[in-house]
Amino acid sequence: MTETGLLACAVFVAFLALRPAISLGWASWVAMIGLPLFSVLILTQRQFYAIHHLLFAPFQPLRLTGAWTSAFGATMVVAMLARSLEPQRLHNIGMVPSELTILFGTGLFALLGGRLAWAALRPRFALRATPRVLFIGALDTSRRLLAQLHAETSIALIKSLDYRDPAIELCEQDGQSTAHGNRARLTALIERENIDAVLVSLPQVPQTDIAFIAAAAQSCGVATVALPGLSLRRDPVAGFTTLGGVPVLQRDTTRLPPFGMVQKRLFDLIVGATVLLIIAPVMVILAVLIRLDSQGPVLFRQLRVGRGGTLFEILKFRTMTESTSTAGDQPSALLQTERNDRRVTRLGAILRRHSLDELPQIFNVLRGDMSIIGPRPHAAAMTVAGMKLEALVPDYPARFAVRPGITGWAQINGRRGIIESVDALQNRVDDDLYYIENWSFRFDIAILLRTIGCIIRDDQAF
Repeated sequence: MTETGLLACAVFVAFLALRPAISLGWASWVAMIGLPLFSVLILTQRQFYAIHHLLFAPFQPLRLTGAWTSAFGATMVVAMLARSLEPQRLHNIGMVPSELTILFGTGLFALLGGRLAWAALRPRFALRATPRVLFIGALDTSRRLLAQLHAETSIALIKSLDYRDPAIELCEQDGQSTAHGNRARLTALIERENIDAVLVSLPQVPQTDIAFIAAAAQSCGVATVALPGLSLRRDPVAGFTTLGGVPVLQRDTTRLPPFGMVQKRLFDLIVGATVLLIIAPVMVILAVLIRLDSQGPVLFRQLRVGRGGTLFEILKFRTMTESTSTAGDQPSALLQTERNDRRVTRLGAILRRHSLDELPQIFNVLRGDMSIIGPRPHAAAMTVAGMKLEALVPDYPARFAVRPGITGWAQINGRRGIIESVDALQNRVDDDLYYIENWSFRFDIAILLRTIGCIIRDDQAF
């Protein structure tokens, strides 16, 4: 309401400054009403009035300018329709380009100025609106989750307790007196720290303990929030709904919409064909140099996992000696390349350093096995710590929702090379799923541009 009033006043003042009120026609009155109305509708649709955005999002002048431009354009279309219905006396009184510029600038100035004023005032409101949270779960297995909660600006994680802590643990052998004492200690903690919500990790805390914790929180007038066993991301894909009248947690698919898949495939074909025309001479020269440098085939072929979990044969320039490999580049599908690997040829080291060995994958893109941008495909028999990747990270199969890519969000953020630990695998999967969940054409362009810098200098390549 405040922003609507501010925009309405700014537009009304601009109109009065441009011409007397008696000369305003129907189109002008439609514009005065439509500009604030369309602006608020568009800002609402773009989540500018969401509580989290109002309190914590940074000032976004470009997005605000885009919203105002859209509202201005929609209003002008409606105003032109209204002008066609005006009496002949008023029909010839229209807005000239200079007046339209003044009107556009005045409204934009009011919108940006109001948002800047709110940005200066909101810290005091944001501080009051930030809930103070107590986390209860298995601390030894919740390090990643706690790090995410600490980094979240919309909450304040005050304290973390292990559900096996004697202060909250139900000790059946001591009877009700111990349970009553534990409940008193938990309620004292909630009141002392001014806790607003108790966050309980569902997969870890037993049902009996959850009931005990909820009762203690309820006695203090504090809400208890159950955290499902789904990994947290900046843009969650899970939410509560009802199924047959029963509340359930629904996790939507990470698959791109059909139009998005078509748009992404057209992008791959256009960019792939263009790149192939440019790099074809370079690939011919590299192929000749590889044959002169060492014996063996020019191309290395290996089975990788693609979209939907299907297998395909990836193409790369051979960078290792043939005598030590059974599949062109590896002695076995389970062995990852190491730093200072003796199997790498002199030319191969240069190709790997600048990712030139990846160039033949443009043919994988054109025949539909891969995409320009996407999660990197892993070898079919790849393991970490002797275990299959799906067994280590439950979300791992979700990355198969799109075609694998030559480059991707994880690669430009430094997550490439060998995977030495479960944490490294989890971080890479998180980046891959973040890309899928937040995919857009602009996102692909940004990744492609940043990849150029990674090719020039990448300490993770060897």
